[in-house]
Amino acid sequence: MKIRLPEFRTLFLSLAILKALLLAAVFLMFDLPANASLRIPSILASNMVLQRNSEVRIWGWGDPGKKITVKVGWLPNELSANVNSDGRWQVKVLTGNAGGPYKISISESEESLELNNILLGEVWVCSGQSNMDFTIKMLGGWKKSFPAEMDDVLKNDYSKLRLFDVKKDTSSKPLEECFGTWLLPDTGVLASFSATAWFFGLELYKELGVPIGLVTSAWGGTPAEAWTPKSIVDTDPALIFYRSDPNKNPWFPTAPAILFNSMINPLLKTTIKGAIWYQGESNVNDADTYGQLFPAMVKGWRQAWAEGDFPFYYVQIAPFTYDRAVVGALMRETQLKCLSMTNSGMAVTMDIAGDVTNIHPVNKPEVGRRLALCALAGTYEKAGIAFSGPVYRSFTHEGKTLRLYFEHTEGGLLVKSHSREDGFMIAGKDKHFVPAKVKVESGSLVVKSDKVKEPESVRYAFTNTSDATLFNGTGLPASTFRTDNWPLVTALVFMKPSFDKASGKILYDLSASDPRSSIHYTLDGVEPTCSSRLYSGKKINLNKPGLILARVCIDSTASESIGSWEVKQHKAMASAVSYQNPYSERYTAGGMYGLVDGVEGSVAFNDGAWQGFEGTDLDVVVDLGELTLARKISVHFLADTNSWIFAPKHVEIRTSQNGFNYDAGTRYDNMGALAGAPGEGKQVITLKSSLMKNIRYIRVRAVNIGVCPPGHPGAGEKAWLFVDEIEVE
Repeated sequence: MKIRLPEFRTLFLSLAILKALLLAAVFLMFDLPANASLRIPSILASNMVLQRNSEVRIWGWGDPGKKITVKVGWLPNELSANVNSDGRWQVKVLTGNAGGPYKISISESEESLELNNILLGEVWVCSGQSNMDFTIKMLGGWKKSFPAEMDDVLKNDYSKLRLFDVKKDTSSKPLEECFGTWLLPDTGVLASFSATAWFFGLELYKELGVPIGLVTSAWGGTPAEAWTPKSIVDTDPALIFYRSDPNKNPWFPTAPAILFNSMINPLLKTTIKGAIWYQGESNVNDADTYGQLFPAMVKGWRQAWAEGDFPFYYVQIAPFTYDRAVVGALMRETQLKCLSMTNSGMAVTMDIAGDVTNIHPVNKPEVGRRLALCALAGTYEKAGIAFSGPVYRSFTHEGKTLRLYFEHTEGGLLVKSHSREDGFMIAGKDKHFVPAKVKVESGSLVVKSDKVKEPESVRYAFTNTSDATLFNGTGLPASTFRTDNWPLVTALVFMKPSFDKASGKILYDLSASDPRSSIHYTLDGVEPTCSSRLYSGKKINLNKPGLILARVCIDSTASESIGSWEVKQHKAMASAVSYQNPYSERYTAGGMYGLVDGVEGSVAFNDGAWQGFEGTDLDVVVDLGELTLARKISVHFLADTNSWIFAPKHVEIRTSQNGFNYDAGTRYDNMGALAGAPGEGKQVITLKSSLMKNIRYIRVRAVNIGVCPPGHPGAGEKAWLFVDEIEVE
């Protein structure tokens, strides 16, 4: 079983879910659009761009037997087709050079349709998850994040760029129609359009000078299998893992083909030049099989469109603080290997991530530019355009050093120093990696370390949060890579506290999802290895404050991830807790004793230590069991606005001796100011109430802000309140 880290709820709005379900229900009831009158799909409309110098299709529905006449403004003669018995009709039309605006007239004996302001140019599909879906508004807005780009839009005429956003929908079977509207760009329209797609299209327009049509079809938090044709998943032996929907997630549609059916299949009659793709975060924990899935998805799209191996350019995921060690690096490595696909290219983003606690890098203009470089060089064959940073090719042993060779070294190799030790690492046969020294020499890299006398392998940028340090002379960064193929384990250890009635204590249970796992742990702060104490299944009993460190080992290979839980003994541990409002079943912190188990939550919302309340308030009473002298009460809250988790409006901490009469306590106001704005990181907020008296009951009430505030990607949707350990000293 594999577990994937959710992509922080971004964009999976409950309203979008409702709309998607309603649309899906309609299509399940009616396999085909109503054929009582002449009709065409929404992808064919005024203001659209049709692919130049190609054969395009004009199609729709009508009364069976009726003759449909189509007149296009760039051809002298009319075209016609009869409506089939199933209510469908279609004509194929040759397009010429870029130009327009044109009109298209569609008519039958009793009805007619007229489409205006049609352009012939380049049409690109732009798909993926939230980094493709995120709009200018969601990234902070024009003035905050893109003032220069806003000025550019205001000063220039970009009316030859046209935008179509496929509305979110799901379906268990292929649909014929999607919904959307062709729009012309201005700052208002663009504020709600894919930032990555816009900046990609804008670069193409500036270089090619022809109309550009951008069709976005993206949904935040979704894995690649949801965008893959079911026929591919069902028949490719390498994709068995995905047939059971292993990445099922309550927030996002994940089932194989569920989004291909509804958001790609309706586009298949649209002639396109190519596709761009920004995805991978939601498959980060199955990078090993993503290497088969992603090329299979691309193959499935190309087969379904039946336009040959059209260009497919994609973005490598950016550095981010994933919960498992090196999984981000492994995904970047997998995406690098996918460059073996025909007619493909990749934009590396390791140097433009910015805040590594934000999975959505703001610098989308550069992402779009780098995708456009791939297209300009690869598809449009523009001379002299460097489109890739250095790509590792091979290495040779030279005594105590390794010499690395690269492709795409235009302008030479350049190594930039950085404060973090996440650049080049080197190891011998013991597979123990240490920081390496690097020197550019004769167009190659010489890598060594005084600590490794007989080097065997080099790894570059092989952590989740690595910044780029290797570039070519054009300023484009190299991807994560390694020279070895040694097995890597990333499996996590999960810890669950539980109350033991016999002893009246909190005990700690360790588990791992991979059945091959053995769990090794320490209690003295020493990093566990595969020779450390083996966890037998007997729950851990700590009689004093301590640190539990635990690690999975598979076939004597230690996981790159180490679980760490600091247990603090305090007077409220194992106390009874009563709830006015239930906590979310998704974030339980272990259950009824989750707030008094001695384990504090980290800045990672999904570390298992936080209790979550979606749109509701925290209102709990802790019963210490007897009168207890209390000097201080502490309560911890998490603020992580990128994950829709906000500090409460205000918090009250009150105490009582009898459970009926509570003191005035301590109130904390203006808590919302501590939440920050999207992209400003995460923080644990600790509130402390000082007192010196005997108490038995503690009431903690924290008021949820209710909904995400204006300007947030989830504005108007339910906000989360996350709380952890209520400590008494």
